[in-house]
Amino acid sequence: MPVLVPISIFALLLSFMASYNSKSHGLEFCFIVVTVIQAIHYKTGSDYMVYYYRFQDILYDNYLFSELIEEGAFRNNEYGWAFLCWIFGKIFGRNGFFFLVAVLSIIQNGIYYFFIKSHVERRWWFFSVFIYLFTPSFYLYGYSGLRQWFVIALAIFVFMLLEKRRFLLAIIIVLLGSTIHKSGIVLLLSIAMAILPFKKGWSIGIIYLLLLLLLFVVPDIIEATVVNVFRDETFEGYSGYAYENRRVTFGVGFLLKTIPFFASCLYLIFNNFSNRKELLLVAIACIGTLILPFASRVPLVTRVSHYFAILTIASLPIVYKWIKSTSIRTLCLSIFVFMTLLGYVSFFTKGVFVESYRDYQTIFSVL
Repeated sequence: MPVLVPISIFALLLSFMASYNSKSHGLEFCFIVVTVIQAIHYKTGSDYMVYYYRFQDILYDNYLFSELIEEGAFRNNEYGWAFLCWIFGKIFGRNGFFFLVAVLSIIQNGIYYFFIKSHVERRWWFFSVFIYLFTPSFYLYGYSGLRQWFVIALAIFVFMLLEKRRFLLAIIIVLLGSTIHKSGIVLLLSIAMAILPFKKGWSIGIIYLLLLLLLFVVPDIIEATVVNVFRDETFEGYSGYAYENRRVTFGVGFLLKTIPFFASCLYLIFNNFSNRKELLLVAIACIGTLILPFASRVPLVTRVSHYFAILTIASLPIVYKWIKSTSIRTLCLSIFVFMTLLGYVSFFTKGVFVESYRDYQTIFSVL
């Protein structure tokens, strides 16, 4: 926390400079800073050491290449991650894990940098970087959930392929990503939406609003459907994310958090799209919020929602820019920033991640 928070604030200020100065390279420096800090981190994040020790097992058990696809090479037979550990171990030996983390950090942050620069208007770069750095399930998650965070970055790459209608390559990337973290298979939904020949967003916006309404009217039926989906054998390896016998509840916090969702739905309904890419971006990003309420019953849903919610780093600037009323836009932005910062502070002060993120260490302490 003493390192990550001030670094994030510093990076945000760099992006602010870039947003209002066309000659500034603040966005580039912003991502260089956060990439370096992430690339050299050690023992920060709840799962980091789990992956480190598993890398050591793969290295010293001396697996053959053909053995990587066997069940024992890595949990859930996610042999893609086992292969990455194996190849970096062969090249760099016992320090291979540190090189693996560094390379992945560079690739991931590079994807987010190019995504923001190419999809967000310059004046809104600051807001995009804020979403990326201060939403706990985004940048901070990259310090712990190494495998899934890489696949989440691939979700951005897949979306950019879908914009170019390179569907086959997108499917291949999703299938490869699912060998690193099996939950990545849900990205096939993004591909399906991109293939559907809709040209107007009003139908999607109305459907989304009706689905959210159903959560209030018939929550038991909707919950049962979602629970059964995540009990499928595709996700059986994540049985540790227990199914909890709790009902979905909707308080003030939930309603405030859904304001971006409602704004996005209104954008889909009332905006006359000349660019189908923006329609697709907002439509896919909304899925993350739509399924998130089920996390009270199926904790795995929270992780699955990240694959779609990550697109909000570009979709929300587009949606809020579209709001004509300055006062309404300011109110929506203020509520969003407040709720995001509230979650950010809570991440470092409450819950299971407090201890694992309390201290920041670098790989130079163990090299």
